[in-house]
Amino acid sequence: MLILGISCYYHDSAACLLSNGTIVAAAQEERFTRIKNDSNFPYHAIIYCLKEGEILLQELDAIVYYEKPYLKLERILERFLVSSPFGFRSFAYAMPKWVREKLFFKRKLRKDFKRISNERLKVNLFFSEHHLSHAAQAFFLSPFENATVLTIDAVGEWETLTVYKAKGNNLTKTVSMLYPESLGLFYSAFTYFLGFQVNDGEYKLMGLAAYGAPDSSQFRIYYDKITQILLTNYKGGSFRLNSEYFRFEHDLKLINEKKWEDLFNLTKRLPESQMAQVHADLALAAQQVLENTLIKIVELSKSVGKSDHLCFAGGVSLNGAALGKISKLGVHQNCFVPFAPGDSGAAIGAALAYYHCGLGFPRVPSTSPTNPFLGPSFSDNEVQDILVQEKLPFIKLSNGDLYLRIANEIASGKIVGWFQGKAEFGPRALGNRSILADSRSLEIQDRINSQVKFREEFRPFAPAILEEEVSNFFDSQALSPYMQYVWELKKEFRIPYSPDQLPTLKEKQKFAKSSFPAVTHVDYTARVQTVSSAFNARFYNLLLRFHGLTGCPMVLNTSFNKRGEPIVNSPKEAIVCFKTSEIDILVINNFIILK
Repeated sequence: MLILGISCYYHDSAACLLSNGTIVAAAQEERFTRIKNDSNFPYHAIIYCLKEGEILLQELDAIVYYEKPYLKLERILERFLVSSPFGFRSFAYAMPKWVREKLFFKRKLRKDFKRISNERLKVNLFFSEHHLSHAAQAFFLSPFENATVLTIDAVGEWETLTVYKAKGNNLTKTVSMLYPESLGLFYSAFTYFLGFQVNDGEYKLMGLAAYGAPDSSQFRIYYDKITQILLTNYKGGSFRLNSEYFRFEHDLKLINEKKWEDLFNLTKRLPESQMAQVHADLALAAQQVLENTLIKIVELSKSVGKSDHLCFAGGVSLNGAALGKISKLGVHQNCFVPFAPGDSGAAIGAALAYYHCGLGFPRVPSTSPTNPFLGPSFSDNEVQDILVQEKLPFIKLSNGDLYLRIANEIASGKIVGWFQGKAEFGPRALGNRSILADSRSLEIQDRINSQVKFREEFRPFAPAILEEEVSNFFDSQALSPYMQYVWELKKEFRIPYSPDQLPTLKEKQKFAKSSFPAVTHVDYTARVQTVSSAFNARFYNLLLRFHGLTGCPMVLNTSFNKRGEPIVNSPKEAIVCFKTSEIDILVINNFIILK
């Protein structure tokens, strides 16, 4: 049974090929087009999946789209009627496009598929529900026999939050919240107000929140205004947004900027403008409201799901700081978040939902983490041909010599571009398309931010740590192979400071903070990736050799790309990034290229 799952036209298009319930290949369109969060039809991703599966498009048994466009159009029309006459101009502007795209959606899909095979599509098209696609990915990739599955995002067709009871190959919806009450849009509103790009800058907001001063009067004022005016929590986990301050129901903007500026006595921050402490305090207030609301929702999900296991998906589940707190709550014994819980991963979920829920095929849970390395790889012959074409001098080493050489280079302060095997699927580099550096270096964070990634100074970096060592350094014994969770560094490795000692954001950024300053955020936290030999043998062996040399079991791991670009997909893209940044060493498979 060959099933193609796709997500596209709205955000971060992707494709996944499923063969008898097993993922053969999956890729995001942005990796091929080099357009970050590319929402177009995933033409190149589909071509890759079909090639990897060694099949033709017409040999597929089914194609499954990740949501139901007609229901989405219904929501748009109905909410306009509820809020009319407000927003008529935006409605009149957008309506022709909505009708064209939604009413004739199958025709549009078939037309796009014709570009691949140059003939009329003969494969049946099916449509999953948006939140079911998220829930299916989270549960069917988890190691659990049964679970409570929580999906929270901006909005699907109608739903913004759902709770499923999952067992075997069944997912039963028990709770849902409908648009316009949306925790995802609540957080995106603060992303926008603080000068970041919606659907891309939410993780920047989370990073900025760590610089907030939780004991300050300014933070308390912001927190109280949010909870008393913008978002009201009710018993049982439900909440309500104050529609006077949000405009997404009847406008092309998220918020009423004037009302927000008056509420917080703060002008909306312009993109790329100076960051101040008040911005960090507001970010922290928004983050804490999100976390406290999520905790109530998780408690609700336990009471209705009746399982000791929690699976979490949807865009909100990318908030690692909130997940770190949820993982330590003790409400559920175990928590699982897939490697791509956003809309790109819903392509995988759509295929899995059709296979297990639609066709009824049984499911066998895996005891080890699902492999996220589903994208393109390149043979040594292909790599060597490219290096010769680019006229780059190189050396090729055996595995053992390679690990020793690169561990030594990292320990000596070098920044390494690490390109290995199949590309990761999802938003995070997990050791195959990574930039690596020494976690113990004070100056390396600033070097990578300013000279390699060319991004904001306040942005933190993640540690990749040997799985067996994580509990010795962080306040958790859980595993985080997909870099899902933000945990606190243990106190014995911290360097204490007082707020008076470091009054500005710049001073906080430059302060060492811990024995591992390159990967320790200002609040002594880190978004941790745990690495095992079974999960990624080459990356594990490199970490093992680095540990043997230095006594330190972790390195800095960040995605192999520059700001505004997708993660590199091919050796040629890795070479371009290497040449146009201050990466010191490029490693592709077993080839080493020096500057």
